[in-house]
Amino acid sequence: MLSLRAIAEWDDLGEVGVSYMTDKMGYKAIIDHLRSKIPDSKIHFNHRVANIDFSGPETILTFTDGKKIGGFDYVIVTSSIGHLKKFARKMFTPALPKRKLKAIDKIGMGTSAKIFFEFPDMSWKKEEIFTPLPISGCLGRKQLDPIEEEFNTFQSVPWAPNILMTWIAGHGPRKIDNIDDEELSKIVVNLLRDVYSNDSIPFPTKIIRNKWTHNDLFGGSYSFVTFEQAQARIKHSDMSIPVKKDGKIRIQFAGEGTHHRIFQTCVGAFLSGRREADRIVSMNP
Repeated sequence: MLSLRAIAEWDDLGEVGVSYMTDKMGYKAIIDHLRSKIPDSKIHFNHRVANIDFSGPETILTFTDGKKIGGFDYVIVTSSIGHLKKFARKMFTPALPKRKLKAIDKIGMGTSAKIFFEFPDMSWKKEEIFTPLPISGCLGRKQLDPIEEEFNTFQSVPWAPNILMTWIAGHGPRKIDNIDDEELSKIVVNLLRDVYSNDSIPFPTKIIRNKWTHNDLFGGSYSFVTFEQAQARIKHSDMSIPVKKDGKIRIQFAGEGTHHRIFQTCVGAFLSGRREADRIVSMNP
């Protein structure tokens, strides 16, 4: 359950109506830039961390395949709140402080998903953005498909004229994650054909999506303020408090779910990473 306290806490300090968007370069260009000065030998792809052991003088990471790497003075954990909800209690040695675990439990994890449909022809589309408004009783239907009613808006992608994008939120992503691309394609095309009264609209040749609710590395796509979190007086910024052992900072947390103002955003995630990097630099002048 979403708490109204989110309205008071979330603030990008920008003017009303100001927002950010990606272009055809996408987020990958940002990641490529950030890693351009990091040696490949320091990046371990397809290695899932099973345990972070900071019981000794240096921190050791154990991967799920049993491989260990160690000798770290500091570790910055950027796992999503959704992943931590499932694994935090067995991911750290020694266990995280009770206050940190309570924050992980109380902060909400939701999903807002984008789905991209690639069509062989889009000459049938008349608007850049359109709202099908799938409402029972409209378009001559007495009932709606429970998946179909989750599609509220479709829009074009400026740099890809044959792509149609839609946003799904609330309970929708979990519903849609449970069906395959073939079924999803039929549902969407059926809706579009009814909206435009055009049975010649083709089926998409490709569907691009992430099943966030099925991926336990994420468990959703963004955090939010729950009623239980507000009642417990827990803030997102509580996640940014480092974990110490013997008076020394050993484990730090970054990611959108740790930013005090703009949680839920990629900008917040990026700034939280800089925050923790700056923390290490300040401790080692």
